[in-house]
Amino acid sequence: MDSNNHPEIILIKKSQKAVIFYVKNGKGLLCEKYGYTSDLGFRSLFFNDIPLIKFYGDEYMCPTCNRLISAGYGLDQSDKNKKVLSQLNNVLNAPFINLEQSLNDLKPLLGLLPSGYYQLSDEELFPTNGDGKFFWCIDNTQVINYASSGFWNYEDFNFSILQPKYLLPSQSPYRLNMDRVKYYQGETNTRAISYFHTEGYLCTLIDGHHKATAAALNKRPVNTLVISQSTIIVMPNKELGEKGKIQFTHLELLENELLTSFDKTMSEISFQKLDKTELENTLNLKNAEFDDYQWSDELIKTAENYYDASIFISFNFAGEITNERLNNILSGRDIVSNSMLEHIINVLFITKHEMAVIFSISIFKNGLYNEIWSSIFTQLSKYRCTQVSDFFLEFLINDNNERPWLTKIVDHYFE
Repeated sequence: MDSNNHPEIILIKKSQKAVIFYVKNGKGLLCEKYGYTSDLGFRSLFFNDIPLIKFYGDEYMCPTCNRLISAGYGLDQSDKNKKVLSQLNNVLNAPFINLEQSLNDLKPLLGLLPSGYYQLSDEELFPTNGDGKFFWCIDNTQVINYASSGFWNYEDFNFSILQPKYLLPSQSPYRLNMDRVKYYQGETNTRAISYFHTEGYLCTLIDGHHKATAAALNKRPVNTLVISQSTIIVMPNKELGEKGKIQFTHLELLENELLTSFDKTMSEISFQKLDKTELENTLNLKNAEFDDYQWSDELIKTAENYYDASIFISFNFAGEITNERLNNILSGRDIVSNSMLEHIINVLFITKHEMAVIFSISIFKNGLYNEIWSSIFTQLSKYRCTQVSDFFLEFLINDNNERPWLTKIVDHYFE
């Protein structure tokens, strides 16, 4: 960016849920960077030279391979960052009116991004890491996270829809102020602000740690303004006369809607690469405060109120579930894969659908989808009611232990 040019935020497209904007002359202070060693792939969201969160993978950062994640160094752990954040204080805490107003209010923050196209969306995010933990409960240990990548359904040959759903922290836990949390527990017209990591379902909080903690204690999702880059790029095909486009989680921009050439658009989407020394310094930069902090049981247990990524993926793959569709599956008019049926049954039980028990029992009694009977019995064994008890008792009487793997599940149910 030319240092003499000030950042410009240009609104391009809008909907009720999201807006797409272009950052011209972006400062590039808030950006993703990556690096490689012989056996390690690394990516991090940076604010100036401070890593806010750390992702680790194989050297290729496989798109369907779950990442290891560890804490960053802390958003305000440098005097330079503190100065920038203090200047943004009023902007970050402005009341929410609508997305266009938020885009205008957040211009000082959005101008810190690299030049390029972005989406700002209004989302309800879960204040967990997507893997069973309170979002702020992270340390310097590299731990695998199942919300960090998409899921590939090998039977149906489709990929899960990537979208923001879970949160990671960017600030030291010692910044926690329970008085601020209590204040936000009574506020409804505020928004946290986060950056979406488009290879999975995770967002890093830029601002709003107390808002997210308040939402966790209230057993609610946290309303969040999410900044994201494109998730899909469709290259133009001149031979076929097909235009290119870039897709975001809510909206898309066709090639003729871009303010820049497609080649320049592609160059702006790429991340900055860390050289060997920068990568080593980043990997060694650790903040012990993330390891030392002792979280209260009350906050740790809040994660139990939200479903994790594996369940969220079941909603993603299962699609719309109606009684008509379920009856069509039972009658054989709608044939689905084993994995699809597992997702459907999973959603039925999670949502306590009226057909959950009878549908699952009918699958078994009709002799359908025998490869997932163990999964069906496991789901039924978690649901204690007369209908399940009668079915399991009938199974024990008639099966004569011909399927011991199922008998084991039923025996455990009656223990």
